[in-house]
Amino acid sequence: MSETSNRWSTLAGEANARARDLMDWFDPGLADVPVALLKERYCDHRSRFVDIDGLDVHYHDLGPTSSSAEGDKPPLLLLHGLMSSLFCWEGWAPHLAEQRRVIALDIPPFAITGPHPKGRLDEQTYMSLLLAFIDRLGVDRFIPVGNSLGGFLAWRLAAEVPHRVPAVGLLDPAGGTAKLPMAVTAFKIPLVGQAYQSVTPKAAVLAGQMAMFGDPKRLDPASLHRIYDLIMREGSRASAQENLRFLEKPDPDMLRTIQCPVFLQWGEADTLLPMRDNLSGFTSRVSDLRVRTYPGVGHMPMEEIPAQSLVDFQAFLHNSGQ
Repeated sequence: MSETSNRWSTLAGEANARARDLMDWFDPGLADVPVALLKERYCDHRSRFVDIDGLDVHYHDLGPTSSSAEGDKPPLLLLHGLMSSLFCWEGWAPHLAEQRRVIALDIPPFAITGPHPKGRLDEQTYMSLLLAFIDRLGVDRFIPVGNSLGGFLAWRLAAEVPHRVPAVGLLDPAGGTAKLPMAVTAFKIPLVGQAYQSVTPKAAVLAGQMAMFGDPKRLDPASLHRIYDLIMREGSRASAQENLRFLEKPDPDMLRTIQCPVFLQWGEADTLLPMRDNLSGFTSRVSDLRVRTYPGVGHMPMEEIPAQSLVDFQAFLHNSGQ
């Protein structure tokens, strides 16, 4: 074959590959992804599983686990947000684990963990589940760190078991106001929820993920296929829709009961939980609050600006004696 023919053959192959990739993004998203396939694709040497009340919880447990190390520095419990997974902490967890134990889990009904066998998840079910999980791992005192829904769960843990939580880290957390975000309220509309259960186009997931970033160019394209696959985990869409449909409004006044230092990080360009509507709920109620905001950053600072947000969080740990 001539050099020209080889060149045309290579170009044709590249064009076909790009066409297939483009068609992939226009996949209407009709079929769930089996959890066995997700484990094959995304579980590695860090993956662990533990049964909590019939739920097979997927988690990573990094860093030192000796009692002496834990005694010096309480372990961190990393909690992700809505439709997310433990992988959202990839820019933080390995660095934090150099100095202390770091535990991140897939919160039900999302990602590899998936739906809870009891079906509907309310605040108390989440509290019981997370405390049973941390107890099973042999942890007494710990620092919950959460984003969005995970942020709400983090500060609720501080209110639930104040004697076990010496500090809290929050990144664009929910629960500072009783008003539910518009994106959540939409799921209460029957036709919207039913449509989400049946059709989840990959292009729509891409658009939604980009909207989470103040600067979409900071989004790692390599993560998009994983994000989509985990959203499509069998049973997760139906369970998420059902739980969002019946989601009760939080009680932000519970923030007043938090006794430990709280570090609040917020992207000023967050459109899901806008800072102007949510920040004051925390500043007016939390007695020991330190705040750091980021111009031009969206809903997930730990993903969009991992280095800067991590440095700030580590400074908080140091300055609060943790």
